[in-house]
Amino acid sequence: AIYTETKNEYEITWDLNNGQPNETSVFEYGETPVYPNATPSKAATAEYTYTFAGWTPAVVPTTGATTYTATYTEVKNEYVITWNLNNGQPNETSVFEYGETPVYPNANPSKVATAEYTYTFTGWAPEIVPTTGATTYTATYTEVKNEYDVKWENYDGTELYPLEKYEYNTMPIYKGFEPEKASTAQYQYIFKG
Repeated sequence: AIYTETKNEYEITWDLNNGQPNETSVFEYGETPVYPNATPSKAATAEYTYTFAGWTPAVVPTTGATTYTATYTEVKNEYVITWNLNNGQPNETSVFEYGETPVYPNANPSKVATAEYTYTFTGWAPEIVPTTGATTYTATYTEVKNEYDVKWENYDGTELYPLEKYEYNTMPIYKGFEPEKASTAQYQYIFKG
């Protein structure tokens, strides 16, 4: 008897493990399967970037129908956080991983007082939350109108009325008695202002 022998072929299934449909190839018994297309990829998410790492189980010479599943290494994404100091200084930046709550890396920002206002740092807007993408946080300040001492003095430096405080851009009002200056043989003095 004479026989022709034909090597058996087996279907190899490639599970791309990326949401795409499985692919199939046919290989003869003993032949080592090779994925026939471009290296599989998996779309990044806000949290992770994926890089193809190989197949599981490890690819071995064909002995029967087999499914190989793509594996990926995942790297947590990092995002740039911008700190707008809102005080005339350049913005600063920091890098935080997805899910990490940003913390401003320096001392609280400050804003230089003006003649009218003094500023106190109160926090960041919007409110700081765990990182999900590139974000800008802006420093916020409370402003308090400056007060100034007003002293009422007579021509000779004597105090006419107790020291008072007035807010910036508020007109001081004298509330004391009209100032006087004693007359001399040569002059008589009348209060002018």
